[in-house]
Formats: sequence, C-alpha cells, structure tokens
Amino acid sequence: MCAMIRKSAPLGAHTVTIETGRMAKQAGGSVIVSTGETSVLVTACVGPHKETAGFFPLSVEYIEKFYASGRIPGGFKRREGQLSEAEILTCRLSDRPLRPLFPEGSRAKSRSSRRSSPTTVRTTPTSSPSPAPPQR
Repeated sequence: MCAMIRKSAPLGAHTVTIETGRMAKQAGGSVIVSTGETSVLVTACVGPHKETAGFFPLSVEYIEKFYASGRIPGGFKRREGQLSEAEILTCRLSDRPLRPLFPEGSRAKSRSSRRSSPTTVRTTPTSSPSPAPPQR
C-alpha cells in the first residue's frame, strides 16, 4: 500500500497542491491536482504489450463534473453524456504532448483519464479563477 504524499507550491497568485496515494489506488498511477476550490483527478493505466497492433493505442479522456458546484447542465446532449467542444479540445491538447513520452514501438493499450470537479461556479478547470461578481 502506498503512503499518501502531498506537496504544495505557489504558482502566480495561487497555490497548487499535488497529492498521490489517496484515490484511484487500482490505477497504474493517480494524482489529484488542486488549486483554490477546483480539483482534477488524473489517472493512468497501461495494459499488456500487443505485437499485433500496428499503432500505439492511447486513449485520453477529460470530463468536467459540475454537480459539486450545483450546476447541472440541461439539454439532450448533456444528459446523454456527449462531450462538450471544450472537453474534446482539452483531450486533443493532452494527447499530443503525451505520445512522444512513451517508448518507441510501444503497443500496450494505454489510457489517461482526467476528471475535474470545481466546487464553485466561478472557478473552472479550463480557465483561471475569476474575481467575485459585483454585489448589487
């Protein structure tokens, strides 16, 4: 069993905290990255090496969960679980720099998954925290 490790560092006006060993213990590796009231769980899993695959099967997933802040998206597409355009672009932006980090000729089925859950509506994982709206 892995002990929980927690490190914090200032980044601009915010403090970024990275924790490992607390969640997703069955994954090959997992880390929780948080700043302010927004946290992202990142997991990575690698399957057995397959000689028959003619490509590197890497799957990257990013899903924003807003239920923690009380925002429940409506509409048919969101209820059916279709990814938003921002989530698709974030997956692509994550996939491109990850692929060169794997060994040349690797054919193991690999998956990287990120789940974010902002606890306030003002802070989202794809943007920097915004100032509080003016009180009227």
